[in-house]
Amino acid sequence: MFCVVYLLRFRGCWLSRTQILEGNAFKGFLDFRRVEPEARHRFGPRAMVAKLLDPRRLEHSLTHDLHWARVVQIKEGGIMVEGKELLFKGAKSSAIECLQTWWCIVDHETGYAALERMRAPGVTTGFHPNDD
Repeated sequence: MFCVVYLLRFRGCWLSRTQILEGNAFKGFLDFRRVEPEARHRFGPRAMVAKLLDPRRLEHSLTHDLHWARVVQIKEGGIMVEGKELLFKGAKSSAIECLQTWWCIVDHETGYAALERMRAPGVTTGFHPNDD
């Protein structure tokens, strides 16, 4: 499904609403499926992976893949997907798992308006998945 994705975290820490809105939005195809069979020994037999694919080259991801992904909520023109990014410091280093949350806007008018409204009282980041 084609959508616009905003990253809500950086290296596991929530971004503020202004950082999210001023940051780059990625436009691509959201691919949400089980992990490939050859990688199930690492991630688990029922693990899911979310990818944002480049519309021009569908074999290329626009962002880091979300491993152990899950859909947190579907509302107001968007889908909130949460998982872990695997970041590497070098060629031989082991992966660092960082929490990441995507706000995937499917309906542009209502999804972007929801992104601008989202803030949790008492939270300085300005964005929280439990905010209604």
